[in-house]
Amino acid sequence: MSKDVIEIDLSELKKDPNKYLDKVVKLKATLYYAGKKEIKRGTSINLPEKESVTQVVLRSGDEEIMAYGEENLELDKLNEQEVEVIGEITYSSGEYLIRIIEAKSAKGETKQ
Repeated sequence: MSKDVIEIDLSELKKDPNKYLDKVVKLKATLYYAGKKEIKRGTSINLPEKESVTQVVLRSGDEEIMAYGEENLELDKLNEQEVEVIGEITYSSGEYLIRIIEAKSAKGETKQ
């Protein structure tokens, strides 16, 4: 991974999300599966215009943030589990999101 990973907690991220925009973070939270969605990519000759992603909510205490990851991460299998995620903070449609790169349950099962 080319970017340095910043270890933070969800409350710290929610206080100043712009500070972490386009950065890769590592945090612990409970993951809640929210469904699948097709998102539009920028146009490219080699990549499909749309890709299917899994949407989740990451929650810790009173804080929560929407996140998404590629279907091959099988995030739905981590539903309602305490997880450790590594992801990039993005901003879309007026909302900060986490694009999950890797997810691991507290039991140690890694999805990447």
